[in-house]
Amino acid sequence: MRTLRPPLRMLFLTAPLVLVAGLGAGAAEKPLSVSYEQVLTTAKGSFVTKVWIKGDKKRVETADGREIDIVQGNTYVQIFPEQGFARRMPLAAAPSAPMPAAANKVSADGKTTTAAGTKPKNTDMVADLPCKLYELKSGEGVTRIWISDRLPFPLKWEEVDPGAGKFSYEVKNLKFADDIPEEYFQVPSGFKIVNAEPDDLPPELKNP
Repeated sequence: MRTLRPPLRMLFLTAPLVLVAGLGAGAAEKPLSVSYEQVLTTAKGSFVTKVWIKGDKKRVETADGREIDIVQGNTYVQIFPEQGFARRMPLAAAPSAPMPAAANKVSADGKTTTAAGTKPKNTDMVADLPCKLYELKSGEGVTRIWISDRLPFPLKWEEVDPGAGKFSYEVKNLKFADDIPEEYFQVPSGFKIVNAEPDDLPPELKNP
């Protein structure tokens, strides 16, 4: 039984790449090169994945190592090590998950949001980095987002919806690492690579 085939896979994969870049002077000085763990907590439990980012390349690996997702520019590759199989497609065609409602509300200057000009409510430390905390309220609940000037994506966010419960995402064990090997973003030698549409999977992989 596969332990992690949820929509959260693409949430993890795309979040740092689609959120606004340049949240501070340091964010645009050189290509981003980091590794970290990300923890998603929902009513169903907590899930941990490992992440490596180097420029426009990103690798996300499930905790059990049974699935690896890679983004290189506009290309998305999904790798299944146990099957020696990989499928490749345009990033725009990749299986996706809805982003948390407030994830795209932080403006490029990192100082305000589109939600009625909300200002940072407080400062806090997440993953050993100082962050600005934004709190957005609506009829659907409360969303809190922690933004660092050094990174182009939230280090933490929480959503509390009276009807759906609580959702949280947090970056942990963050390391700035310029020496991430290029092979981390490549399909292993000998794997079968298929240029596929989202539903074009081997039968054994279609049902998690």
